[in-house]
Amino acid sequence: MIGRWIALVVTSLFFGIAHLGNLGATIWSAVAIVIQAGILLGSAFLWRRSLWFVIGIHFAWNAIEGLLGIPVSGHPSTGLFSAKVTGPFLLTGGDFGIEASVVPVIISLLLAIPMLILSKTN
Repeated sequence: MIGRWIALVVTSLFFGIAHLGNLGATIWSAVAIVIQAGILLGSAFLWRRSLWFVIGIHFAWNAIEGLLGIPVSGHPSTGLFSAKVTGPFLLTGGDFGIEASVVPVIISLLLAIPMLILSKTN
């Protein structure tokens, strides 16, 4: 009802704000979640028009992180491995986990842009 671009912005901002209360959250981690969860998943929905497609992507992301023992949005996980990520915050995401890293932000944008372009033809 409000248009696809406004809906994408609103839901993306909601995702970022919803994760601000998590352990290790920062303004940057919220921005990263806005891009990764909000824009990427919103683009996936606009492209495929399937909530199940989006749920599958979100589940797969969290499950893989958890299985690898990487914190999921600030929540520690005990997976198949015990991971201790070290290095600069922008590359590792610190205590929040890899989601606060610039690497998945870039990858998410590289995936979201084609989906947004393809969604125009739907």
